[in-house]
Amino acid sequence: MSEFLIANLKLDRWLPEERTKAGEVPADALADLKTRGNELSVFEVDDSTNAERIVVAFSATKSDLADMGYAVFDGAPFDGLGIVPHRSPGMTPDDLVNTLHYDLQHLTATQVAGLAGAVANGRSDLILAKRLRVLLRAGLDAKRLDPARVNKKLMALLK
Repeated sequence: MSEFLIANLKLDRWLPEERTKAGEVPADALADLKTRGNELSVFEVDDSTNAERIVVAFSATKSDLADMGYAVFDGAPFDGLGIVPHRSPGMTPDDLVNTLHYDLQHLTATQVAGLAGAVANGRSDLILAKRLRVLLRAGLDAKRLDPARVNKKLMALLK
């Protein structure tokens, strides 16, 4: 099974608390797995360069420039949780990244909790806003990001 990326995580929520049993995910971390219509959006990852490009493209849809936490996790637990990733076109300003998009559909609370375990066992990282600004500008300069599809408020901040 492939590896997947989920962006927009507040990584401090994922740190185990002293009261959290080993191997368990802090409850606040579930706030980062906010579903809409019982769906969650993820991207397929094949290497660390790909992961950074996905995070940059995802960030380009936001209205502000902020630190962006993300996790890359193994999709192997999907089968055991009854989750079937459905490929669907992404909505970022990067056409290549959009081809890597999947929706996790018809999720239940139990599946989201299981998914949180997979995410917690993955690798997480943070791109600071200052670096994200550089990466967004580089994406625009290299024409990986379509400026017409970058959030207009964000574009104003990048000028």
